[in-house]
Formats: sequence, structure tokens, C-alpha cells
Amino acid sequence: MAGGNGLAIVLMVIGFVILFLVPLTFLTGLF
Repeated sequence: MAGGNGLAIVLMVIGFVILFLVPLTFLTGLF
């Protein structure tokens, strides 16, 4: 169960990073 929770946390963190970096790279690409 701990391994499953760890995987879920990793996927959630990766999701937050993508949601944060995609708009950031898009805005920096415009300027």
C-alpha cells in the first residue's frame, strides 16, 4: 500500500510541475 501511495504522490507532483511549467514556458516563449 505504501508503494501505491508513493506512486500516487509522485504522479501528483509531476502533474503540478507540468501545470506550472507549461504556462511559464509559454509566457516566456511569447516574450
